[in-house]
Amino acid sequence: MYHKTEALLSESQHLAKIGSWEYDLKSGDTFWTEELYRIHELHVDPAIDHMQESLKCFDSESRAVLEAAFRQVCAEGEPYDLVLPFTTSRGNRLWVRTTARPIHENGILVRVIGNLMDITEQRLAQEQIRGLDRDLQDRITALEAVNKELEAFAYSVSHDLRAPQRHIDGFLELLEKKAGATLDQQSRHYLDNSITSAKKLGQLIEALQAFSRIGRQAMSVGEVALGDITPRVIAELEPLVEKRRIRWLINDLPVVRGDAPMLRVVLMNLISNALKFTRQEDPTIIQVGSESRAGEIVVYVRDNGVGFDQKYADKLFGVFQHLHRSDEFEGTGMGLAIVRRIIYRHGGRVWAEGRLGHGATFYFSLRLEHG
Repeated sequence: MYHKTEALLSESQHLAKIGSWEYDLKSGDTFWTEELYRIHELHVDPAIDHMQESLKCFDSESRAVLEAAFRQVCAEGEPYDLVLPFTTSRGNRLWVRTTARPIHENGILVRVIGNLMDITEQRLAQEQIRGLDRDLQDRITALEAVNKELEAFAYSVSHDLRAPQRHIDGFLELLEKKAGATLDQQSRHYLDNSITSAKKLGQLIEALQAFSRIGRQAMSVGEVALGDITPRVIAELEPLVEKRRIRWLINDLPVVRGDAPMLRVVLMNLISNALKFTRQEDPTIIQVGSESRAGEIVVYVRDNGVGFDQKYADKLFGVFQHLHRSDEFEGTGMGLAIVRRIIYRHGGRVWAEGRLGHGATFYFSLRLEHG
């Protein structure tokens, strides 16, 4: 039974790549397990000077550290736990973890026992993970730089376009006042289209400026009660849809950490979006709710409107993106892009689900402050 147990112990040490040793302070004798010989790539030979053979495997700097630690455990009973580079007797490079602890009998230090573990695979894996982390951080830094450039570009373009847009708008207004009554039907059509386009351009510029401000605006993070913000947003939108029959289904909404004005913009854009795409539904049904998922809170706005083709869902949150004809549903195509920008700044994510003719649900995730 003893030999069987010893064999199982040896096998487990081999699988774990852990070799054990024992040093007798009185006799100076050292005992190694078979796995320790394997790690050193030496033939089993109890007669060798184990200490010297092992020290040969460490470079001068590591050897000095190890010798100092060994003297301390023998003299003061201070254990050690070190990770060091290691070269086997055959020249193979490893990383090892070497540990030692004292054994006392009747209060007297009599032996030191320790382990040597080949951690090369773990070390390589850690280095690969660190490399991946560095690559990821580099990509995040590069992406942040690109985002800043895009925000600066959006601000610059929207600022530079504002003056000529106002001139166009103003001159069109003057032209309508001076000559509007004298224009023939075709000329009137041209003028009306120009006025409409100028106003549309103004709306796009305002939306672009709002998008660029979101990226540059400092965040003031605190507790935000979404259950308080949502009714106020709905009340603000009510005058725009006073003749419609709308069923509001507002579930319990949580307190989250975030920037209150920004999160109000998110809810305003999502709810107004739901109102826009349900204008033909009688009654309109809009539900706002939340649920917990894997350590985050997910807030959703669901409607029974025209929906969208799910294969185009990734395009919804892009800048100036429209999945429906602009002559059917007005808008700049910036609202959902602003939603995504705000939620990303909060460390969350956004996504949407829908079917043509069967409504849509828009989601965003945030950290939960209270249960």
